[in-house]
Amino acid sequence: MPNKPVPPAAVGVSKQIQTLLLEGIDQLCTTRCAIDLVWDAMDSMGSDRQANAIHYGVSQIRKELITALETIEAAHRLHSR
Repeated sequence: MPNKPVPPAAVGVSKQIQTLLLEGIDQLCTTRCAIDLVWDAMDSMGSDRQANAIHYGVSQIRKELITALETIEAAHRLHSR
């Protein structure tokens, strides 16, 4: 079965999706850098209960951010095929 030509409107939407995925990746990477800076600053704090709670919270945010980044990167890879 031959491939049907892609309508021009679909090509435009495809490029917009790719652009949005790349922008999302850039934003998540920037956010990850900010979280890493906070993480490094917290490492120099004492190990009292409040510091540990903040450290745990940032750790959870970091995990969720990495998962979101990996998801968007996977979508970008699929879309780029």
